[in-house]
Amino acid sequence: MPQPGFDPHTLTGEFDRLFLTPARSCAALTSSYAEALTQYQLKTLSTYVDIAGKAHRAALGTRNPDDVQRSVQDLADIGQELRGQVKTDTETMIHLNRSFTDTLEKFAQGTYQGFASRTG
Repeated sequence: MPQPGFDPHTLTGEFDRLFLTPARSCAALTSSYAEALTQYQLKTLSTYVDIAGKAHRAALGTRNPDDVQRSVQDLADIGQELRGQVKTDTETMIHLNRSFTDTLEKFAQGTYQGFASRTG
């Protein structure tokens, strides 16, 4: 027998507002980050495969002693390209992670403030 003044619809609405809505929002943020991270990783994988292909072609193009000097220079240039790519990728990953961390922190603070203001 329900108690007087008890409304299950109000309880359901409060549960949704306090727990389910923030959980869905957090899942959406995490999903968005995972998608961005995966897309970036696929792009960088393609870039590294291209760089590795250049290195293999440079090595395979060596047919005689004169080609060795050119091949060594090509490999040095490819090494510089790889170094620059790794630096760029590292900076991009740091930015992506910081951005996600900041967004998640703001979400947590907003959720806590909303929860505290309604329960306090």
